[in-house]
Amino acid sequence: MKKIYLYAVALSSVFAGCSSDTLVEDNITTNPSIAYKAKTQSSLAELVTEISTGCKGITFTDAENLIASVEYEAFKNRDFRELAVQGYSTPTPGDWDYISDTAKGNIINGLSYSPVVKSYLYAMIVDNQGFSESFFENSSLTGYEKQLLETCRLLNDNGDDDYGNGHIRPLAFAYGYQTSEANAVIMAVISSVNP
Repeated sequence: MKKIYLYAVALSSVFAGCSSDTLVEDNITTNPSIAYKAKTQSSLAELVTEISTGCKGITFTDAENLIASVEYEAFKNRDFRELAVQGYSTPTPGDWDYISDTAKGNIINGLSYSPVVKSYLYAMIVDNQGFSESFFENSSLTGYEKQLLETCRLLNDNGDDDYGNGHIRPLAFAYGYQTSEANAVIMAVISSVNP
């Protein structure tokens, strides 16, 4: 009888803990302003760095296993899970092969962004020119485009992502960003794990 009572107490505390976490997560997903504030406190560049740190020990034999391993690590992160709820699809090995094997200028030209955004990306990634935050003052850019450029700038300025590949992390981020913010994070992390 004592064992049953102890199991019941332990089980009820587990349920109580899960219920309160679910309540918090439900409030965040139903209140977009809370989710936005959470995202701004932890920027996308910081999220890429955090998940990349957790992926440092990943060993892989092919792109499919690499992607699966990075996704596994990413979904451990609450901020990433919140982004994924807003939209996420698993990248294909072909996506990674395209980023790693295609000329950077060709990738940028094929992105679905405005010519202004492409010119900023081209200047940073191909011409190796840093740019200031002056793009925030460009009225032709949307908030979405400004966030893309700021995150790419931060990833580029971080400098620890290249492993000799030259600006692959911001390029991978920009490629994934066409699909969603979560895809952008995953692609940037993959680029940091796969030197």
